[in-house]
Amino acid sequence: MQASVQGASSLAQVAAAKLLTHWGAPGLHEHLSSLQRSYAVRCAALARSAATNLVATDGVTPLATWTVPSAGMFLWIHLGCGVLDSESLQEALKRHKVVVVPGKHFHCYGQPTPYVRLSFASASEAQFERGMQRLGTLLRSLLED
Repeated sequence: MQASVQGASSLAQVAAAKLLTHWGAPGLHEHLSSLQRSYAVRCAALARSAATNLVATDGVTPLATWTVPSAGMFLWIHLGCGVLDSESLQEALKRHKVVVVPGKHFHCYGQPTPYVRLSFASASEAQFERGMQRLGTLLRSLLED
């Protein structure tokens, strides 16, 4: 239990120590700065795609809302269209090939919430666009029901 859950992997610790020794403080600073720049670009791309695709058929009325984060690697989206529990959409999201994490998994009491968390850490801008198109299609279908 100590080795697998509570303690970090010895191999990972040795690898991190060697990398940090090789990089030094300037190398670590440059790596972190590079990640920050990359995440800022990715976040902006995901937010643009959401703004373009998460609108009703009139092209204006928002289907969801969000605030662009100033740090991190996640965009939290508040789903509109009467969604009270984002987890209730999991089967529909799977059918539409959209991967999000329901917000209730981050709520201290696991209560239903209309929020979903999206990561912009590794997907491409093309994947953001396809995912937001699919999410928009799903949300628009909820308005039709």
